[in-house]
Amino acid sequence: MTEFAIAVLGVVTAALVAAVLIALGALRRTQREFDRLRFLREAEHGLLDAELKAASEGLVRAAAERGSVGDPMGVVDLDEVDTGLVEAVAQRGAIIIPGTQEPRAIRYVAGRGASAAMAASLGRDSDQIGVMTIERSGKGPGFSTADFALAQELAVATALLFRRGPLRQSVAELSHTHTELMHRSLHDPLTGLPNQALFMERLGQALLRQDRSHRPTALIVVDLDHVRDVNERVGHAAGDALLIEVASRLRGHLRRSDTAARLGGNEFSLLLVDLRDESEAVHVTERIVESLRSAFSFQATDVSAQGSVGLAISGAEEVASAAELLSQATRARRAARDAGGDRYTVFSPDLATAVEDEAIADDLRKGIGAQEIELDYQPIFDIDTGIVLGAEALVRWNHPKRGRLGPAEFIAAAENEGLAATLGNEVLRMALRQLSRWQQDFPREERPLGMSVNISARHLAQPYFTDDVLTIVADAQVDPDCVILEFTESALLGDLNDAVAKLDALQRGGIHLAIDDVGTGHATLGYLKRLPVDILKIGRPFVEALIDDVASDSLARQIVEEGTALRMSIVAEGVESPAQIRRLRELGCSMAQGYHLARPMDPAAMRDLVATGGVDPQTFAEVDAEAS
Repeated sequence: MTEFAIAVLGVVTAALVAAVLIALGALRRTQREFDRLRFLREAEHGLLDAELKAASEGLVRAAAERGSVGDPMGVVDLDEVDTGLVEAVAQRGAIIIPGTQEPRAIRYVAGRGASAAMAASLGRDSDQIGVMTIERSGKGPGFSTADFALAQELAVATALLFRRGPLRQSVAELSHTHTELMHRSLHDPLTGLPNQALFMERLGQALLRQDRSHRPTALIVVDLDHVRDVNERVGHAAGDALLIEVASRLRGHLRRSDTAARLGGNEFSLLLVDLRDESEAVHVTERIVESLRSAFSFQATDVSAQGSVGLAISGAEEVASAAELLSQATRARRAARDAGGDRYTVFSPDLATAVEDEAIADDLRKGIGAQEIELDYQPIFDIDTGIVLGAEALVRWNHPKRGRLGPAEFIAAAENEGLAATLGNEVLRMALRQLSRWQQDFPREERPLGMSVNISARHLAQPYFTDDVLTIVADAQVDPDCVILEFTESALLGDLNDAVAKLDALQRGGIHLAIDDVGTGHATLGYLKRLPVDILKIGRPFVEALIDDVASDSLARQIVEEGTALRMSIVAEGVESPAQIRRLRELGCSMAQGYHLARPMDPAAMRDLVATGGVDPQTFAEVDAEAS
């Protein structure tokens, strides 16, 4: 009687386990491995469950049809198998008996009482998981070459079937690890709340739904006011406990459809979706501020959790982007903090300008470091002689995306966001360096070239303004007598005592001081006399109206007469016609600037003008700038 027996030796190697485990800290590797094993699992279900099983049965049926199999298959006790056979088969891949001289295989067959046998490895090298044996007892022919090939095919199929169990287990373990890592990557480990990445994803999805539902979506940003004090006074454990308590309180104000998240540090955010109206968001925000006012106890110590809260609402008609809505809520939160904290602010159009200013200031701060700031120069002439006396430096910003910008497009943002001193000092530094080069190239014994630079009110208000200016002048190695700083009336009158003290110090340092746009402010000439200045610049509106407006002409005459009496120099701004030049000469004003005389120009063009020394003064009263 022929026996058909399959023995699988339990020598599962560690390599199979190692092949499906990953490092817990590498989420990306986990994702790739998970996808690979998921593919294998799907392939296993589709292939092993059907095709390979059918193929295995087909192999057995083929063997039976060849007369190689008689009785049904039986299972050999693995404990009875000589492990030496495993080593022999591992070296050769498969053996047939009789026909091999391998002593370990011959001993195994003899011990089994079989007349013939075939043995094939289930896997090769480090992937070997066992050995399959097919034995024949009693009399009859041995196994043929075709039987041997059939056995090897059956071994391949059997190896895949035996891997099915470990593969399923590995996929399950990896799936659990992947789920855990995904959760950790999207949640704050301290509070368990979603982190910023998950919050922004949910915010984006909510805004997409709002586009269809037309119901408002609100974003609340909370910044705790006193966590640093808690950490220093009670300890970081109390600070952590406070954050956990705040997270719990915030959850208590939300519906299941809403989301609370920790953005990082002391900052939290809340997403309110499908609101009935905007007042519902305001009501929730009020409750949050109130709940944060209630202290909680940590080891018998009361700890405060007050916060500054900002609210931004994407209305039913207009849907904001996720980034825009977060920026609005953040700006509102900063406004609440600037107002003293422990309150909330709702974003409004009034804050929109501040948001834009912040973005401009961020770019400008980078632009100053990247040397994107440039200067044009508008010449100042003696209109009686045509000599170019100097120039007024005019700042420009060569923005990498928006192109060349004039001061009206960024000065206000610089002032509002604390860049007045940084930008002002940079402009002064650049202008005086340029002046130094021109003076070296074109030295003058009389009336050396001068440089005028505008100073803003906030720049003047800086505590180290005077020291900064004197240092910049010294570093540029120019004569302070060639430096003119221009101030508006409002800049000087904001804090008069402070302004006078600083101007006195600058005058003692040899620097000239000018009041810009005289006549356009609220100060009277009598009041301006009290200021330590030595140059008055007649404002453009009065120069433009010199010919047609009696009042403007009268004021210009008064400025020239009183300034001259006080030994001040007088400069007319905004000169745009020959008639204005003629009238200024009649009034006794000998210095002017404006488009009729010369437009602002780049450093190369200004250098060429300085090289010539000036122009024929007769052309000022005869030729318009547009025609020149």
